[in-house]
Amino acid sequence: MPIEPERAGEPRVVPQPMAEVYPLRERIAAPPVAHPYDRRREMSDPQLRRIKLQRRNLAHKELIDKMDAWLRRLGAQPKENDHIDLFATIPRDGSFIFEMKSGGESIMEQIRKGLSQLYEYRYRYRGVIGGNNISLCLVLPEAPPIPWMADYLCRDRDINICWFDQQDELQWHELCPNTMIPPAASPN
Repeated sequence: MPIEPERAGEPRVVPQPMAEVYPLRERIAAPPVAHPYDRRREMSDPQLRRIKLQRRNLAHKELIDKMDAWLRRLGAQPKENDHIDLFATIPRDGSFIFEMKSGGESIMEQIRKGLSQLYEYRYRYRGVIGGNNISLCLVLPEAPPIPWMADYLCRDRDINICWFDQQDELQWHELCPNTMIPPAASPN
């Protein structure tokens, strides 16, 4: 916004940046009502973007930590690199690549990205992790929110999907094969 030259006797007008102000609201025990996602609002506020990114990163790390602990209880030694969230060879079950998705407004986009990441990582690292006979697993923050998504991932794409429930117990979709279920919990 150009500044007009000063005129004799008139005060100088300096434009002020316009930032969206977010009103304070009373904090209640129940989660707040989710406002419709507005990408323009998020993109225009770098601080809001930074906060959301930090929250997603923390949720992602928590999922990795939970899965790591669960895999170690099965006798696996989880591994990672700059691309792969977790890789593990589970005794009696085989080798798996795990991709964690933390959720949020764009869960569908995250699931799509996770699907392509799993295929890419299995291909790119096949020489390091032992060929193409590696199972792929998408770890979500909750059960798949879209009804047809489980059928597509489990049956059509051969991707295992799991999530941790409120008690931090790992849950598998009924369409996924009974791999990775601890021996004490597997049906006879």
